[in-house]
Amino acid sequence: MAAKEMAFKEVVVALDNYNPQIQIARAKIEGNQVSMRTERNLDDPTVEYQLMAPGSANEMELVVSQEFAFPTKYARMKKAEKLAYKRDSLEYEITRREVIASAYDICAEIVYLNQMMEMDSMRYEMSRVNYDKLKKGLDEGKYNILEVNDGQVEMITAFSNYSNTRRTLSENYLQLNALLGNNTSIKITDKEYPKDLKECSRKSTLMEELIAVEAEINAQQMKVAKAESHPNLSAGYKMTKAGETAHGFVVGSSIPIFSAKGKKQLVQAESTVANLELHQRAAELDASISNELNRLEELVKLTSMYDKDMFNQSLQLLKKSLDSGRITEIEYATMCHTWFDNNKTYLEQIKELNKALLKVSVYCEE
Repeated sequence: MAAKEMAFKEVVVALDNYNPQIQIARAKIEGNQVSMRTERNLDDPTVEYQLMAPGSANEMELVVSQEFAFPTKYARMKKAEKLAYKRDSLEYEITRREVIASAYDICAEIVYLNQMMEMDSMRYEMSRVNYDKLKKGLDEGKYNILEVNDGQVEMITAFSNYSNTRRTLSENYLQLNALLGNNTSIKITDKEYPKDLKECSRKSTLMEELIAVEAEINAQQMKVAKAESHPNLSAGYKMTKAGETAHGFVVGSSIPIFSAKGKKQLVQAESTVANLELHQRAAELDASISNELNRLEELVKLTSMYDKDMFNQSLQLLKKSLDSGRITEIEYATMCHTWFDNNKTYLEQIKELNKALLKVSVYCEE
């Protein structure tokens, strides 16, 4: 399957189309609605036919009746159904944002690795050229074998770094495509992070809304449970024939002395469990966002200390110093090694800053 190149922010569209978790959450909305609608279905009608024997063959009785719950129960169940739809829609949105946050985290790692691929490639090429110069200097008596060996080790290390980065990049693509259910293959070519991300200190209100809706559902389910104690009603048609044929209506009721027992306690217990679980999820989400906001604050301070233009000029100045003879190949290799390590640290910090910013932006609601 050929990988489709995609911009960073376009991944959301692919997730909406292919992510299994999002698709399951979407299907649950309709599934739960169908389930609740079927709970409001009436019981099947009953038909009773009685032929009296060994009496006259004309003696018979036919009863067709329908049983239904007390009318208030259906009204309460319908309201609970509407609230359940709102709850499932919120659960869908929470799931969707969780998936997007996970995908953004991987995408940010891919952007960083794209940057590192470029830097590791440049580092390998520079170390390879420098190693050739050291070998030539060995023949000219300018360098000794230990210095040449150090140059070779630097070249091998640079190539190893490049290979590790390429492998890690491949692993991240596997993780990203797994989020798409492996139904499609995408490639993120970005070497820069999205520029339109907003810093937001507000916490997500989705869980608060979900907790409030769940409380309404539980209250409504309690009303439904109370309605279970109301008598069930039945109505129907009756025909009797004993010489003459008679037609009429039959009505009846059943008192739920046993079937309604414990229903309210069950709803209360389920409500308590659901409430505790939701509050735990809300606390974990708040803690996660607060952690990202704290990280973001520290990383903004840290990265602001870098002068990126001056940092980039340093490598150019090193090359000029080498070409002009002010430093040797050994000094150049040592200083370049330090520059690459420092640049890697800087890129890592920028990556973590953007990961925190992306996570916050997913849940930011203004």
